[in-house]
Amino acid sequence: MKLQYDNLPTQNSTKHVKSGGIYTAIENAKTPFDNAPISGSTKAVTSGGIYTAIENAKTLFDTTPTENSTKAVTSGGIYDALNNIENIVVTDPQSDGNIIIAFT
Repeated sequence: MKLQYDNLPTQNSTKHVKSGGIYTAIENAKTPFDNAPISGSTKAVTSGGIYTAIENAKTLFDTTPTENSTKAVTSGGIYDALNNIENIVVTDPQSDGNIIIAFT
């Protein structure tokens, strides 16, 4: 009779388990937590991993309009930028002159 093996420890199985499967199960048991949120993972995430993910998410936005940035700008950053404008020069594409609009 040929022996049958499971690749990993399997609940209610009567088969033998391969050495590599036992090793993998032990290694996975040593690290029951992910250090960062990982798509598809069923492990819990450490507090530090959650904190880091939140802090990193905060950097997805600029707090002021920034030249050549591809990030979104926070509402407060847009408000402050508009509130601090002293004047804007708008060029009329139909003429050679500039129209100056002053904000005070």
